[in-house]
Amino acid sequence: MGWEQIWNDYGSGAHNNYSCWSPIPPSGYRACGHFMRLNTDDKSAPNANETHNFVCVHESLCNEAFIQNDVIWNDVGTGAKQDLTLWKVGFNDSQIDAKTFYGTNVRDFNKFNNRQPKIYAIKKDKRIKIE
Repeated sequence: MGWEQIWNDYGSGAHNNYSCWSPIPPSGYRACGHFMRLNTDDKSAPNANETHNFVCVHESLCNEAFIQNDVIWNDVGTGAKQDLTLWKVGFNDSQIDAKTFYGTNVRDFNKFNNRQPKIYAIKKDKRIKIE
């Protein structure tokens, strides 16, 4: 699995760095949210120690979720050169609420204009056998 940085706090003047990352799952797998690196002096992609609880899920176990009009956090007032809003991922009754978020530079929910990005959730009706 790889990582693509979608935001960093460059320009904020904070002593340590903050950044938001989008996972790049292996072929046939889906990521169900994004990852924040908090209060670090390391500007590289998240490492295995940080992400040991972050998993990608086989696509057969997922279906599409959606962004809720519910802001978890945004960088307003930080002075960062880039904008970031963390939106809560919405789920329906057939999906597991994994308490995930989606980071984007869109601050106004109405600007999605019915063109939300692809976001995935785990289906409730699937069973996983761990050996």
